[in-house]
Amino acid sequence: MIHQLNPKIYHNEFKMLEPRPNDYALCFLGRNVLVDGNDNLFRIKDSKGNAQFLFEIDEERFFLVDEIVVEYIEKDITYFRYYQPQHLAFAVLTGSSLYEFYRNNTYCGRCGMPMQNHEKERSKFCMCGHIVYPKIAPAVIVGILDEQHRLLCTKYRIPRSKYHNYSLVAGYNEIGETLEDTVRREVYEEVGLRVKDIQYFDCQPWPITSSLVIGFFCKVDGSTTIRLDQNELCEATWFTQEDLFPSQDETTLTHFMIDYFRQGKI
Repeated sequence: MIHQLNPKIYHNEFKMLEPRPNDYALCFLGRNVLVDGNDNLFRIKDSKGNAQFLFEIDEERFFLVDEIVVEYIEKDITYFRYYQPQHLAFAVLTGSSLYEFYRNNTYCGRCGMPMQNHEKERSKFCMCGHIVYPKIAPAVIVGILDEQHRLLCTKYRIPRSKYHNYSLVAGYNEIGETLEDTVRREVYEEVGLRVKDIQYFDCQPWPITSSLVIGFFCKVDGSTTIRLDQNELCEATWFTQEDLFPSQDETTLTHFMIDYFRQGKI
């Protein structure tokens, strides 16, 4: 998965650091990332204006910058899902989430005055007392198994989603819910099934949507008759291990879970 950087180590401890000429300079224009003509990331020496320290990966430092002063091209953020080396892909996606945090909180949502960057933690504050932290939206991904040990895979409806491969039931945690409650609700809303034996599997930060994705496996409780939410999904199909092909997408928890099932590990 994209966040698994071993042997490199991601350090997100908040620090107030001055940039060095060869530190990485991440610059964004909306959903686009600025790179050179060979798709390489820029360095601080290629930028000007404010440089906000973000994090480190091993000894490499990454800063959010205002402007790149050399020739550049723009790449959509999703391009970096498969960028190499992988630790730079993760850095760009995580940097984009922090860019959205700083950009979306220029002014106070309570009183409308300008927000300031905190000097002791990763937050923004207003003199009225309002404090805002980076958005982290918890979401669940659910591997549903029936009595024949088949896995339910789904496809999102187009154009609701640009993602056309098989996926799993998924959705965001709502106010007042446990994660297990979210699993039950999302499964019933999307495919009309009741589930039991909900077991935590793994989790993954997914910075493209500022989410923390938590994976669960569970079993159908009762009928396996699917009632599809046709506003969101266009297909829901039961698969045996033999029906599935190896995943070509190694970046996501969804496909890690599907492959885990395909290999007979659950």
